[in-house]
Amino acid sequence: MVKNGHNKSGSQQVWCKDCNKRFVLDPKQGYTEAEKEQIIAAYHERPSMRGIQRIFGVSPQTLANWLKKKTDKIHL
Repeated sequence: MVKNGHNKSGSQQVWCKDCNKRFVLDPKQGYTEAEKEQIIAAYHERPSMRGIQRIFGVSPQTLANWLKKKTDKIHL
């Protein structure tokens, strides 16, 4: 196996010369439900989305989607 650049999210890709496959050895995992709840709770205490994004390293669109899902569940 040899290194073969990076994918869109910045993870190192490798290429297997034997089977000719390209893949990431250690893919990034998503957020757990506990982490999501912690981030949403922090947002409710501090009204700045940018501050929450900077502290937890979550993207603006991801945070907005989580907040929208949370408010949709409350209104149902």
